[in-house]
Amino acid sequence: AEPMQGKGIMIRTVRKLVDFAFRNLNHNRVQIKIASGNEKSEAIPIKLGFVLEGIERSGEFHGTRFHDLKIYSFLKKEWTEQLIRGI
Repeated sequence: AEPMQGKGIMIRTVRKLVDFAFRNLNHNRVQIKIASGNEKSEAIPIKLGFVLEGIERSGEFHGTRFHDLKIYSFLKKEWTEQLIRGI
């Protein structure tokens, strides 16, 4: 909902989910795919320090056409290092 935008809710939520994936599920890698041109959604992995790996061309069909997807990832060792640095 628009009134809830800009309050950092998604940043906090994604941070908790990533932390849960690494600590509780013992995942080594978390990946987020964002449709090219979706700047608001793309700001989330960028703010959290995810690494842009590349673009999956025509990776998702939405509406009436295929969209390219930007692929961001975080590795467990990077997450741990970030926690140690207090980021």
